[in-house]
Amino acid sequence: MPGMAGMGNGVADAAAMGLAMAVIAPLLALYFSGRVAKIVRVLARHPALVLTAFVFEHAALIAAMTGYWSPAWLTGLLRISLVVIAVAFWLPVVDRNGLGDAARIVYLFIAGPLLDLPALYLIASGRSAAGIAMIVTMLPIPLAAVTAVYSWMRREERDAIELQRLRESPS
Repeated sequence: MPGMAGMGNGVADAAAMGLAMAVIAPLLALYFSGRVAKIVRVLARHPALVLTAFVFEHAALIAAMTGYWSPAWLTGLLRISLVVIAVAFWLPVVDRNGLGDAARIVYLFIAGPLLDLPALYLIASGRSAAGIAMIVTMLPIPLAAVTAVYSWMRREERDAIELQRLRESPS
């Protein structure tokens, strides 16, 4: 029996998937970021490819979970690969040597709506509760984008104040 087809609209599956992508994966990325520096550098150079793979894998998993055509082994494999790709997605975001401030912000702001598209499919196909559960559990992605904007703004402000102090101090 495929994932969501047999479970009352799949709310638990959708929520678990959202939490895996937006909460567990960034925590794993934080854990691995210092340990796999070479991989982080490669992923940071190709964030568009990582994001594209993440979006398509997420959509494929939703398709497999909602269709009656998908064998259980395929759905299981897609679930595992979703977590792996989600960690790869977060590595350049959480690593100090990953993306720069502007790139990190754009990356996260683009990712949020793209990753919500499969949830919108769930809503449109009559699984409103599952789609909304997925959107809500993936809110850490846009919240991370807002946090990155705020952090960058504070850092720039602090640097500008320090520069002003240096200019005003007698030499």
